Amino acid sequence: MVVFKSIPELISKNEELVRLTRRLADQMEADKESGGGAGSDDQIDPAELEHFIELNQSLQSKLEEKEVQVLKYVRERDMFSRMLSQAGIVLPVGHRLEDVAGGAGSENVIDLMKQNMEELRRELGLDAERLRGELVDVRKELGEASGRLARVESERDYLKGEFGVSLSFAVDSTRRSKGRI
Repeated sequence: MVVFKSIPELISKNEELVRLTRRLADQMEADKESGGGAGSDDQIDPAELEHFIELNQSLQSKLEEKEVQVLKYVRERDMFSRMLSQAGIVLPVGHRLEDVAGGAGSENVIDLMKQNMEELRRELGLDAERLRGELVDVRKELGEASGRLARVESERDYLKGEFGVSLSFAVDSTRRSKGRI
């Protein structure tokens, strides 16, 4: 499981995964057009690769949705800060809300803020864990697909070498036999 320290780091890794997936798809298409491939069962199915690409894109869209959600929570936090400042409650840095706020009116605001913040933490934690799990699964599937692709390319190169030698030998022997006749 990979833990990211920041959202930009996650985004950059996600973009790298998209580029790798697209490069693999382009290589597969080029191999298919050039008639390469040994016809092995290890070949990556284009539908499977498309599935990986779609899964990656859906993870990217979910990540963008979560970024929007975080921005909403930041705006809500700022709104609560403004509400506290309008109520005359100043929060010094490094102090707890209970220590600073006094009186019955401010307790309701503080309780509401605590509930919202706890709900935010819980939702973000659950979503982050789920997204991390899905990303790990996609990376594992991509690794397996890359391995299968490497095996297929290796078999293709080997067969090209084998058939290339056999074909050149057959052409040479045909020329020699024509020369004798």
